[in-house]
Amino acid sequence: MEITQTLKTEIYYALTDFLNAYKSQDTQVLAEKFGISGAFLEEINETLDFVEDKNVLHLFPIEDIDKEVNKLRELTLYKDKR
Repeated sequence: MEITQTLKTEIYYALTDFLNAYKSQDTQVLAEKFGISGAFLEEINETLDFVEDKNVLHLFPIEDIDKEVNKLRELTLYKDKR
């Protein structure tokens, strides 16, 4: 499978949808669109329990989708340092 810009963009927007549903704890969207059950959501919450306010989580800007770090393409989810 070739990784095209279109595919990268599609993945980016799917991740954005997931992150928005996660931050708002929209269990219906998480279940229907991503197949994430209540038990798995609880595991995700436990993994990210160090983040008190989930609203500080965000994706890198889409303009950085091809940004290289140490000669590797790196797409990250990070916590805002505000």
